[in-house]
Amino acid sequence: MFRASVAALLVSLGTAFAADIEVRSAYLPAHMTRAGEGREARIIREVLEECGHRVRFIVEPFTRHWKSYEFGQGDAVSTVPAGLGLPGAETMDYIAFQNGVSVLKSSGRAVSSLDDLARLDVIAFSGATDILPGLKDAVETFGSYREVTNQIVQSRLLFAGRADAVIADGMIFAAYNEQLRRLDPASIPFDAHQDVVFFRLFAPSPFRMLFRDSALAGDFDRCFLFDENGCPVNPLDNNAN
Repeated sequence: MFRASVAALLVSLGTAFAADIEVRSAYLPAHMTRAGEGREARIIREVLEECGHRVRFIVEPFTRHWKSYEFGQGDAVSTVPAGLGLPGAETMDYIAFQNGVSVLKSSGRAVSSLDDLARLDVIAFSGATDILPGLKDAVETFGSYREVTNQIVQSRLLFAGRADAVIADGMIFAAYNEQLRRLDPASIPFDAHQDVVFFRLFAPSPFRMLFRDSALAGDFDRCFLFDENGCPVNPLDNNAN
């Protein structure tokens, strides 16, 4: 009887029992690796473990993880912009990516607005026009525009001179550049050690989690803000770099 009463109280408070949670996540180097490590992975894992839950990441290409979740796979999905329309209970924003424009330093280009990309060949990450304000209206002024799911293609095209500018999160783009620089130079038809300049063109893009179970979403928000002693804590402060 006592245990049943406690269980009822916990449910009424919106608190979930300890659970094994499968999170559908996007492969975003520096933030989320294929092995479920990185800045974003640490935040999600530490928050949910603070609430007594265990996390298993299923990592897929960016935007595909949304579709997998939408089709019923996983208990939660990460890196979701507000208003995407997926089913489930939203959490508060837990991470923000700093998107901007990268160009080769040798080009001498400076980018202070989307107008500076007029007539240039631009490549961006998949879903960029749905996330970055003003981009969808600006692409018609570009010389060409395409989005790619595999973001290492952005680095390859920029270094090879087949793109003038790349729109991406600065940390993710730098991580892919570093992957190319570790390759044998004889195996790639371009110089991956060219200097790149990053322009912080956009405001930080915040993202949320979505949980099928609203009690788990409530747990995430609660444990994101407070530790077990009720003291304020924000994992972003400890994992920002």
